[in-house]
Parts: sequence; structure tokens; C-alpha cells
Amino acid sequence: MILEPYAHPFHRTKITECNGSIHYSSQTALQLIQQACILQLYSTYKGRRDAIQASFDFKQNIPIPIDYRQYICAIPTKSPSSLDCTWVFYNHIHKVELCNNRKQSKIHFYNGTNKIIITSFYQMQQQFLKAGFLLCRMNMQDSPQFRNTYKLTDLSNKPKSL
Repeated sequence: MILEPYAHPFHRTKITECNGSIHYSSQTALQLIQQACILQLYSTYKGRRDAIQASFDFKQNIPIPIDYRQYICAIPTKSPSSLDCTWVFYNHIHKVELCNNRKQSKIHFYNGTNKIIITSFYQMQQQFLKAGFLLCRMNMQDSPQFRNTYKLTDLSNKPKSL
């Protein structure tokens, strides 16, 4: 559901599951995401990041699809290289809400819990929408209805060159 940086001599990431259980890992959140990319669909984090960046013309803080067919997509709240980056997972987010503090947003999860993160509402909402857009387009490519009609690059917002 959410991967948060954790300041501890041994543990580097706090992992909150959708059932409420909390685990800790000695790996960073980015390392866990990189490992999930390889284990899930046998591709690297960098490969997925580059493919999404090229196909959708996203510039930074790119959502990383782990399993697009199950709508599992890791959304970074900051630059993934930042030690403060929290990763939230698209398939668990119910909605993103504006907080009184403009530098924070409140994420409501489907399990009824919520989390305030230090990322502006606008930025978090944009990240959520980007993830939904790319998951939709990736699933459209797999759909028999669209498979022969569109290519993934045709479905992005990129203007076509003449």
C-alpha cells in the first residue's frame, strides 16, 4: 500500500500493507521497487522508467507499473533518488484530498485508512492521474478491441511529427 523512508540503523523502509500490518526492510523503497520490477515481469526499473518516459512523454517522478493488468503501479511522491521519497500504490488509493497545509496532501485508501504526506495536493493529484492514465493505456493495448487499432505510442499525448 505504501513504502516510506525509515530512519533506523538497520531498517531503511517502513512497509504498510493494506491489512494494516507493518513491516520493515533493510532495503530502500527504490531497491524494493527495482526488485519488484524484475520479479513481476522480468524487466528492470530503468527499462520500465525509460519506456514510460518515451511512450508518454513524462519528464520526472514517473509512476512505475509493477503489474499493469492488476493496476499495481508505484507512485513516487518526490524524486525517486530522494531519501524522503514515499511510494504509494495506485490500486490502493481511493482519493487524494487537500490539506490545510498546502505542502501536504491526505491520501485515503480503500481499506479506510488515510495518510498525510509532505507533497502538495496538486502534485499528488497529478501523480495519481498520470498513473491512472498510463495504466489505462497499457491495458487498452492488451484489449482485443484496441489491439489492432492502436499502438502504445499512438495512445500517448505526444504530438505526431509530419
